[in-house]
Amino acid sequence: MSNKTQLIYKLDNVNADDGVDIFEIAPILMSFGDLIKCEKFPSATSLSTKINKPDHMAQTITEKDREYIETYAKQELLQDVEENISSLNGIFLKPKRGSYSGEEKAYSFIMGEANVLWPVSIEDEHFLSKLKRGEIRPFTEDVLKVNLQIRQKKDGKNKIISNYVITEVLEYIKYEKPKQMNIDDFFNSSADKPVN
Repeated sequence: MSNKTQLIYKLDNVNADDGVDIFEIAPILMSFGDLIKCEKFPSATSLSTKINKPDHMAQTITEKDREYIETYAKQELLQDVEENISSLNGIFLKPKRGSYSGEEKAYSFIMGEANVLWPVSIEDEHFLSKLKRGEIRPFTEDVLKVNLQIRQKKDGKNKIISNYVITEVLEYIKYEKPKQMNIDDFFNSSADKPVN
């Protein structure tokens, strides 16, 4: 008798009339895949599935199949993915979070008062080289005038994933704290000096 223990899971609610295969039931298998290496079944080396319909053979997965099933379960059906790229040119952004080294791939910026854009990558090599050399050290009150691409994907379940790409930094406006004049300097420079 073999040391291998096979676990049987019956899929009563799967419609097998249209030819169900192991990849169509991958999400179900993934939730049971941990049984292969769990404490209750320490000698288990495979998981078998049997659709409760006549003339359907059981399908078996082992630990070596796990990677393929995990990859498949994470993929989206290509026909259900819609991609969109929009460009906004000459817009103003303020840095929120990022790296001074220029190595960061997921910066965040603020557009307007409270619109946080994340993740933002920067493709402008000239700007990145200035970051790496320390010529530019972004501060939250600095302003960048940029050309921005918004890259979106929408899947069949209407999940939307947005990524932002700064394709070009047109201008970097460093924040300078306003100088407050003392009252004598103000009156000396003002055309409206008080009359004595």
